[in-house]
Amino acid sequence: MGGISTWRHAVEYLSLGASNLQCTTAVMRYGVHIVEDLKDGLLRHLRRQGQGHDSVSDMIGVSLPYLQSAENLDLSTEAVSEIVPELCIGCGCGACVNICRDGAVDAIELTEDGVARNKLLHGNTVGSSAL
Repeated sequence: MGGISTWRHAVEYLSLGASNLQCTTAVMRYGVHIVEDLKDGLLRHLRRQGQGHDSVSDMIGVSLPYLQSAENLDLSTEAVSEIVPELCIGCGCGACVNICRDGAVDAIELTEDGVARNKLLHGNTVGSSAL
């Protein structure tokens, strides 16, 4: 799986049926302290939840009744990534490109001159901005 870096992500995975969570990439990227942050966030969530969840195991699968098959989804909306230069830390690392590609979206690319730009999607380009 992958993608767990906040307690909110953990809640999403649990509510969709996960009974075991693994947090590897986030630990490598943010450090081992993230495990305590996840634990603290889950505990705070349980305390304020007010929906009868006394433990993490009570959250497992609670969202499953709301899942729908792909045939029931509205796929008519086209989405294009937006690059927001103000949110970039400016190191030129290309993390946004890697994350987008590894998430099976592959909507942005890093040019030779260090510019992140949107790829051509559905015949439209949105623009580009420097990392």
